[in-house]
Amino acid sequence: MSDNFPAECRLEHLVSFEKGCFLGQEPLARMRYRGHPNWLLVGLSPAGGSFPVRTPAFFSVESAHALPSDREQLAAALRALDLSAAVPANTVLRKAGDAGKPCGRVTSAVFSPRLQSPLLLGYVRTGLAETGQELLLSLGEADIVLTVTPLPVQ
Repeated sequence: MSDNFPAECRLEHLVSFEKGCFLGQEPLARMRYRGHPNWLLVGLSPAGGSFPVRTPAFFSVESAHALPSDREQLAAALRALDLSAAVPANTVLRKAGDAGKPCGRVTSAVFSPRLQSPLLLGYVRTGLAETGQELLLSLGEADIVLTVTPLPVQ
């Protein structure tokens, strides 16, 4: 959160304006009382529930139940769940159907074994942060449609 305001991270409730002056209070107060943040943190998931980019993170449910008991093998299996190689941080997001200027960026990506789906976090323009909004993620030659999901991801 070092480069973002608490309101952008949906953590505004943690800031107290009643405790006196502090560094950065003026822009926070201006944002709270006169406007809104330009960016909001959102959850993102593949629109169809599947992710077309194949990485070591995608393995079957059967192999998930057969994770190794050896510590080193288990660490290697958990590293395979990392999606950061497939979706690097700061990958640009665009509004679906609009090849115009960027409207957001991905901050992190991980595969959820419980949901059997990749989960991504990112910052998008406030107007596009509504649940169900479709955004386009371009990974080289592949364009993936992502849907904005509410936080925390269930």
